[in-house]
Amino acid sequence: MGDIQPISGTNNFTLNLWFSVATYLNQQEFLFLLAKRESIDTTTLDWQVAVDTIQKDIFNNASPTINTNQWYMLSVVGINTNINVYLNGAQIGTNWFTRRYFNGSDTGAGLHVGAPITSSIDSWFNGNISDLRIYNRALSSNEISNLYALESIQDEDAYLSQYLPTNSVFFSALAANTNFVAALASSITASSNNYGISQVGPQGPQGQTGATGPQGPVGPQGQKGVFDPTVLTNTAFLTGLASNSVFLNALSAQIHNGSNNFGLAVKQNQTLTFPAIATVTYATNAPKITLSATSSSGLTNITYTSANGSVATILNNSMTIKGAGSTTITASQVGNALWNPVSASQTFVVNPITQTLSFPKIPTQLSVAGQHVTLGATSSAKLNPITYSVANTAIALVSSNVLTILGSGSTTVTATNVGTQNYTPAGAVQTLIVK
Repeated sequence: MGDIQPISGTNNFTLNLWFSVATYLNQQEFLFLLAKRESIDTTTLDWQVAVDTIQKDIFNNASPTINTNQWYMLSVVGINTNINVYLNGAQIGTNWFTRRYFNGSDTGAGLHVGAPITSSIDSWFNGNISDLRIYNRALSSNEISNLYALESIQDEDAYLSQYLPTNSVFFSALAANTNFVAALASSITASSNNYGISQVGPQGPQGQTGATGPQGPVGPQGQKGVFDPTVLTNTAFLTGLASNSVFLNALSAQIHNGSNNFGLAVKQNQTLTFPAIATVTYATNAPKITLSATSSSGLTNITYTSANGSVATILNNSMTIKGAGSTTITASQVGNALWNPVSASQTFVVNPITQTLSFPKIPTQLSVAGQHVTLGATSSAKLNPITYSVANTAIALVSSNVLTILGSGSTTVTATNVGTQNYTPAGAVQTLIVK
């Protein structure tokens, strides 16, 4: 890379980058990847990671082992006169290198990363470098670990809104991201409801009035109050927000409806609580049943359907019983811009009415061939037809409800009604004696 103006003197700094090597990386190439300060006076270097100050072999001590065609995050932290090195968020050495300072004669030289500067190092870095950053402070071990954990995430679902309230790494990174804090501040202060987060600063002074004569222009208005970024490091405050459904719904709506939602907006799943509907017995004047499902999202426009209209029909949330049988009742909520649709079903059973037959006793008959007896069974449900059968057809035959005597003896006569959707089948038996 070309010249980069270094942080000079005793200022603390952090150099962070991702690299992938195409061929085996030796010590000199690794040093070159870190930083090399060109100077006029070759004995005086700034940000120098010099070959002669190495106390350990990076490749014997680094974990994980550096392999080709694999990305690693390298962090170089300068604190006072020492330099510490981290690989993939883990420190692999403390004070390995001495930070030297440059004198006034070489202040025009620049910082180079990834390419040789002097003839003393003859190897070019063979690979790729990405996301090179220079911080004007020394990041802590925890910050570097969190930065690696955040940037090495491959699963995009980890950034979806339902995971964010518990993602401490994500919030830590947001709190350190000045661009995000500025964008969030602008969004909140521009809203009619800033949820009590915005801290309004003092109004700027009024500009001076113009000279006498034509009115001079009014001076610029003072700046508006600014967002207090310390709120993003307040664990108790963030925990409270994560459990506040009103705030989360409002924040989700603001993100979803924005021109740039930063990839955070995603519809959440909702659930329905649908109490069981008790089994009932059919009645012609059965009262209507009120259905009452509720959604975990708080959405109220829940609709209901019956799979079998001969058993029950539904208008709004009022169910009318039509007949005995079984049907599936489904409650549905269509969702909205923030919530996915959801439904819940249960089986509703209407039992038929129990029907009985009243079958009067058949008087004893004389054995007179061709004599007729009229049978008169009746249904409690007033259902017809009632059919009859004789167990021994040598004694009598039956047609419709008329019994014809054929011979003497004893047999049974059975009356039957098959029932309907709303009434159970029924039967009754009497004994026929013919002398």
